[in-house]
Amino acid sequence: MFRFVELKKNQKGMTLMELIVAAGIFTTVTFIAVNLFVTASGVQKRIASTQRIQEDMRYVVEAIAQQVRLGSIDYAYYQDPNVDANYADAVDLHPSAASRPSTLALLDQSGTNFVLFSLDVDKLKYCSRPDRTSACAWLDITPEQVSITRLEFMIMPSADPFANPSSLACLTVNPCAGQCQSYRWDNTRCEYYSDGHNFQPKVRIVMEARGSIGQPREQGNLSLETIVSTRQVQVNVINTNYD
Repeated sequence: MFRFVELKKNQKGMTLMELIVAAGIFTTVTFIAVNLFVTASGVQKRIASTQRIQEDMRYVVEAIAQQVRLGSIDYAYYQDPNVDANYADAVDLHPSAASRPSTLALLDQSGTNFVLFSLDVDKLKYCSRPDRTSACAWLDITPEQVSITRLEFMIMPSADPFANPSSLACLTVNPCAGQCQSYRWDNTRCEYYSDGHNFQPKVRIVMEARGSIGQPREQGNLSLETIVSTRQVQVNVINTNYD
């Protein structure tokens, strides 16, 4: 009896400090495990979002590319979109311009319909109209879960090489800026950028998109750049004022 009581008295439990340390270790391990799970889940959702954006952007770019290949560049839209004799509203397509247009103006394959692709806030919109002055019935061609954060079109050559330059009074004006925006003065006349004397019109598309659903860390990103050439069959370059 004496021995039993002695053993029982010698048994020790956990002190308060040991309980606090054990609880701290348990809390830390649990926090790390939960954080790893949340991070892995976010990465997985971001990868899935990027894949969806890639599929959606492939459709958008193909829609633009099809119109470019079958149609032609509507240079007159950039040169003088409001039929202003002073070219006050001209858009500069020259590579040295401070910015690139976010609107692509085309003529369809019949040459009778005017097609526009334009960035509106964070959505790419499409319009087809019978003339340049008609109001556009814009169609949104980007999905709701995708936001376009950047869209630029670089058009080469920067002026229509198949247009008659004799009708462009700006070609004899010094300086040409403010008259024919896409030309540059070479001390004798205004010249346009011809892409190394390559006169087949083409469009360089630069696009950046981001997912718009879920937490920011779950939203995928995609940057895309491609060049699409028209299939215009032109033999003679009429506008020879190129650099």
